[in-house]
Amino acid sequence: MHYPAPASSRCRAVRVMRRGNKNRRISWGLIGLGLQGERIASAIQSSGHSHLDAVAGESAIHAKVFAERHGAGKSFDSYKKLVEEPSLDAVFVASPNNEHALNTIAALRARKHVFCEKPMALSLAEGARIKDAVAKSGRKLGVGFHLRAHSAIQRAKEIIKIGRLGTLLLIETDWSTGRIGEDKLPALPRHMRWREDPKKSGGGTIMARGVHLFDLIRFLTGEEIVEIAGYTDQGVEASVERTAVGVMKMRGGAFGKIVSSKRLPYARNEIVVHGTKGRFILSRALNPGEAADLEVFEGKKYSAEKFAPEDLYKKELELFRRAVAGEKIRTLAAVDDGIAAIRIAESFFRSARTGKSVIVQGG
Repeated sequence: MHYPAPASSRCRAVRVMRRGNKNRRISWGLIGLGLQGERIASAIQSSGHSHLDAVAGESAIHAKVFAERHGAGKSFDSYKKLVEEPSLDAVFVASPNNEHALNTIAALRARKHVFCEKPMALSLAEGARIKDAVAKSGRKLGVGFHLRAHSAIQRAKEIIKIGRLGTLLLIETDWSTGRIGEDKLPALPRHMRWREDPKKSGGGTIMARGVHLFDLIRFLTGEEIVEIAGYTDQGVEASVERTAVGVMKMRGGAFGKIVSSKRLPYARNEIVVHGTKGRFILSRALNPGEAADLEVFEGKKYSAEKFAPEDLYKKELELFRRAVAGEKIRTLAAVDDGIAAIRIAESFFRSARTGKSVIVQGG
């Protein structure tokens, strides 16, 4: 007859198992082999505890060449074949935006952990279906808001949380790019032209960078956006917006602002948070490969910290790997964060169309 071990023994066994899983190696599959797919493949292969084992692209030849370039042993011409590959622990979804929900749900139904690029989906209905698939699968889902992983962002969040700025009043976020002297942006290469199709991308700069800013405001403050007014230049040069400005109200009473553009060559690309006791300026944390500066002003007191450049894709994937291994990782964006970003983006575009501010339902 088998008798269960004493409670203390069972607890010790659980602790040993978790310690053993801490360095668990993750076998990855990658769906979407464009520019972002290249970045993610490199990030996976540079990790000591992850390996890219399979890729799926729009053609067998493209997938085979990509796999050989990145050291993946298997290649497929269909995401459906990849998600059924039994050797995979997790799937990274880096396909065009309109395919994110389809690919993510298929991988979850195949009992794979999934890390999905932002935006997680293009509608709240798709987001709800993903949440349902997560619940039924029992697997982990991460969303690619990689800026959360930046040490400077985490330090800024800590400063807000411990109250050094007092009551929050205003959060300003700016993230843009541009080329000097260009009245019109050059045409995108063929493999990136889906970004100019609103049915495939869901939008322009808002879906590229704006959703990151929405998420950062929520992540830094711990508060929801409850009302938003959005303005864009959609239709002036392209069928998707190149420049977007949003003004929003937070649940706690503070205001927020985002600026996101592909036409600002001298963009400041910084986060400024104002409170009743002080403010901070976080510079260059949004610029890949650059050192970030965090300056804090508290009355007559001034302090500054510098943060070295970080590979945020590699860092977020390592955090996800640890979450799969059983650790509780608060930094990671999960399914509800993905849905929140969709909800805010939908409200932003509704405001831009109607010329009126919009209450963010569920915010």
